[in-house]
Amino acid sequence: MKIIERGEALRYETYSRLADNYISNIHRFMKLCISYLEKYNLQNSVLAEKLNNYFVDLIDALNCMDTNKNLINHLGLEEARSKIKASQAEFLNSLNIFIK
Repeated sequence: MKIIERGEALRYETYSRLADNYISNIHRFMKLCISYLEKYNLQNSVLAEKLNNYFVDLIDALNCMDTNKNLINHLGLEEARSKIKASQAEFLNSLNIFIK
């Protein structure tokens, strides 16, 4: 994102394209996780709930971007990073409980 702001990105790279790629990658990762949850019958578990919360926070992070004007709210970005880190930790803790 900072590369775009400094004008160092390729001229066709925009926040909109970054957001599209980001969502595409999240979607792929979600499909992989869902297949794992289904394989081990964990669809309604705490693990599945924490994973879902993590994905919600990942997607909500895009709210700090104005894709029409190619602008980013840096305070919003830091808040999103903090939320993602917290939900990631909750998911990992639920994974540790599941493994034990």
